[in-house]
Amino acid sequence: INAIRTSHYPNDPKLYELCDEMGFYIMDECDLETHGVRRKNCPGDNPVWSKACVDRAQRMVLRDRNHACVCFWSLGNEAGDGSNFALMRKAILALDDTRLIHYEGEFNFDKSDFISRMYPDGAYVEKLGKQEAVKVKWYENIANRLAADSKPIKAEDYATRPVIFCEYAHAMENSLGNFKEYIDAFEKYDNLCGGFIWDYVDQAIHVKDGEHDKWLYGGDFDEGSTSHYFCANGIIGADRIPHPSYYEVKKCYADVTAKMVDREKGTFEIINKHHFLNHSRYTLDWALTEDGKPWQEGTLGTVVLDPESSLEITVPYDLKHLPKGEMVLTLSWKLGNDTAWADKGFEMAFEQFIIREALPEEKAPAAEALDVLHTGRNLTAKSSKINVEFRRGILSSLVLNGREMLYAEQGLRPNFFRALTDNDAAYLNFVPKIKFLHPKYLWRFATKATKVTSMQVKMLDESTCRVTVGWFAPFTCGTKTIYTISANGTVQVTHRSKGLFLQMLKVGLRFGIPQELCNAEWYGRGPQECYCDRKTGAAIDLHRADIQGLEHRYMRPQENGQRVDVRSLTLTDEDGAGLCFRAESGTAFEFNARNYSQEKLEKTEHLHELEKDAYISVNLDARSCGVGGDLPGWAKLREPYIMHPWKTYRFGFEISAV
Repeated sequence: INAIRTSHYPNDPKLYELCDEMGFYIMDECDLETHGVRRKNCPGDNPVWSKACVDRAQRMVLRDRNHACVCFWSLGNEAGDGSNFALMRKAILALDDTRLIHYEGEFNFDKSDFISRMYPDGAYVEKLGKQEAVKVKWYENIANRLAADSKPIKAEDYATRPVIFCEYAHAMENSLGNFKEYIDAFEKYDNLCGGFIWDYVDQAIHVKDGEHDKWLYGGDFDEGSTSHYFCANGIIGADRIPHPSYYEVKKCYADVTAKMVDREKGTFEIINKHHFLNHSRYTLDWALTEDGKPWQEGTLGTVVLDPESSLEITVPYDLKHLPKGEMVLTLSWKLGNDTAWADKGFEMAFEQFIIREALPEEKAPAAEALDVLHTGRNLTAKSSKINVEFRRGILSSLVLNGREMLYAEQGLRPNFFRALTDNDAAYLNFVPKIKFLHPKYLWRFATKATKVTSMQVKMLDESTCRVTVGWFAPFTCGTKTIYTISANGTVQVTHRSKGLFLQMLKVGLRFGIPQELCNAEWYGRGPQECYCDRKTGAAIDLHRADIQGLEHRYMRPQENGQRVDVRSLTLTDEDGAGLCFRAESGTAFEFNARNYSQEKLEKTEHLHELEKDAYISVNLDARSCGVGGDLPGWAKLREPYIMHPWKTYRFGFEISAV
């Protein structure tokens, strides 16, 4: 992060001193916002407000103009348009004509040196990048009469004005999807000079109540009209613990990247995206891993690379006699010396390349027969290594090596729901009392109403049994789970479903396991939570965490803790014994495991109200939709992160003991 907008007023003088020292750019913003009354000529053209507006602008400039970090002045935020802003601009230029002036709320480009927009979606970003004329649509004109600032832009307006997003990537709790796409656009189009994420840190009131830490928000104080939890928009929490989105920002904002040139020769092109600094401050390390386990590693030391230039390097790995697992190369740029803000060895950036996919594994045939007893929709299949029980078509008991792996009455069932994120809830965030009317809650109903409609059993040989379970689930078709049970102690599971009419939240299976299986190890993306549209900053590696560590505690409880692109997962006790889930060769799944059911997360309003279940809830998913983040509190998912109806989603994995 290299720039700070002091939204929406000049900040503490200490901040400017630190930014002078550290090299941050500052957009210094005047203390002027009228928001809900901006369409009532306040301040607009009203002479009653002229002196106050000009005075605020002058005092900001007089106080801060000698700070090197201040690059732009901003006339304010969401205060409408009018002649008072022209007076502010004139007053600022009289005191300082060396800096550009910004104001997003203007409509005719006579007050600002920028084309400034808030929360442009993907299509709008492309228009701005291509310098195309923008026309205001009829419904935007209606919104403008209320509070919005959707402005027409003529093609010639781009000639002398760069485009800046004074607010973008609305980071409301589990959010910041599509962030990589924004950065790709910044780097593709020279006239897009960047933006300011909304925002840095959640706001909440911390109350210590006995043993409980309470994080309170709007509506908790009987204060009347409120925007509830709309104060939680930061990339770090109110307790200053980084949200997972923080790491996505770090990766996407990195000033160095790399491309593979020749895999066999180990040649890669590294690119310095910084405009001013070379890479003498970094060291470059490399590691080649097999399924996340170290295989070869080394360092290239300091690779000096001039600003805005690239260089071809050779990584001296040896591809002879590779093991059978997936081989991934990681390049890691680290600080070569201590700085005021980080110690030597701090990782500044990384890039990863799949050097070779995993080779297929040969499975030994089972050495004993499988004893199967089947009556209606009930079935028992057992050998010395496994005992599987289906009750009314549901896999309800799984005993491996003499140990029950499933929690009572929490067998494998289809799941189409997640506890709605703030972005999922969209416009109903403003009226949470009627949030239950949101169409996405139809997927909660579908999950609850899912029933077994058929169960077919076939012996493939004396050691292997296939069980095919058909499901009725509202708003879906073709929902089917196939279990292939082997006497050698494995269950191969494939699951599929197709949505009808509605965009889906997820397709997967849910079940419960005993609390003692509380240690997770997975080979996939991590270590932090990640989703299909927010995974760039999550490295492919072998990660470990306990169940509590998998959780991320957003201020308002909601969907959290997903990991994607997972090839394998183990859930074990303190002795290392438990369950292993391994994706079909060449595929991956998503998972989360937590101490709370999705129903409990959905109905709870505060973290301190959450009480752990008697079991661990596990979700394995073929796919879940993105979290979005283009608009404030509204997912606005982009392709390919939308789960469309009429498309079949399928995945497969093997269950075994570990």
